[in-house]
Order: sequence, then C-alpha cells, then structure tokens
Amino acid sequence: MQDHDRRPAGLLTRLASCLAVIVLLLLLLVGSVLVWILVSLHRADEARDQKSKEGMATMVATAERLRGGLAQKDSDGVLTDREVAEVLNHRPVLSIAREPDRTVLVVRLSADSQVQCYSFTALHTTDVTRRPLDICPPSKLSAPAGHSQ
Repeated sequence: MQDHDRRPAGLLTRLASCLAVIVLLLLLLVGSVLVWILVSLHRADEARDQKSKEGMATMVATAERLRGGLAQKDSDGVLTDREVAEVLNHRPVLSIAREPDRTVLVVRLSADSQVQCYSFTALHTTDVTRRPLDICPPSKLSAPAGHSQ
C-alpha cells in the first residue's frame, strides 16, 4: 500500500516539475519577445531621430545656399522678382516685402516630412541674412515670384 501511495505522489511531483519547466519556458519566450519588441521600437525611434536631424541639416544647408544665391543676385543693390525666382528654383515664396533699404522674403523649405520657413533679408549692400521662423505664415503673394515689378 505504501508503494501505491508513493506512485501518485511521485507522478504529481513529476507533473508539477514539468508544469514548472513549461511555465518557465513560456515566461522566457514572452520575455524574449517583449525585449525584441522594445529593442525594435528603440531602433525605430533612433532611425526617426536620425532622419529628423538629417532633414534639418538639409534644410539649413539649402537655406544657406539660397542666402548665398540671393547675395550674389543682390550684388547690384536691386533684387528683382526674376532674380528671386532664379535663386529659389520653384520653391514657394510666402511673402516678399520691398522697402527702400531692404527686401525681405519668406520662403518655405521642406526635407522629408519636415517643413521650416526662413526669412531672408537683402539689405541692398550684397549682405543677405537668413533666419528660421518658429511658424510658417500664410502666403501673402498675389502673383508668383518671377513676375517683374
């Protein structure tokens, strides 16, 4: 009778051990999947951040090229719409304001999914400055750049 009592206890012990091993393996599997998911999300965030930095660097470089082009076109002290259109190469001009001592234009630049507006100020002395704007203003132009004033 004692042997008979030991068998179910031994069987239950083995079943409990097997169940514990299965539960442990499932926990390891779930943990591994969670770690894999978290690492993948982290890598995606890093890639998105890198793409954002590259996009900003591209926009800054483009703005600097435009500034240089506008300065070159302003070498005679007059920056015409045609010269602006040649430099901007079909980029949208949101506004252009001509004053006796300066011309200020606002341009929308984009790279990837990012958009940044810049204000360019030509002082009619071949000195052109650029400044990024916090927000892009609505377009105030009634005619596209390229039409002479």
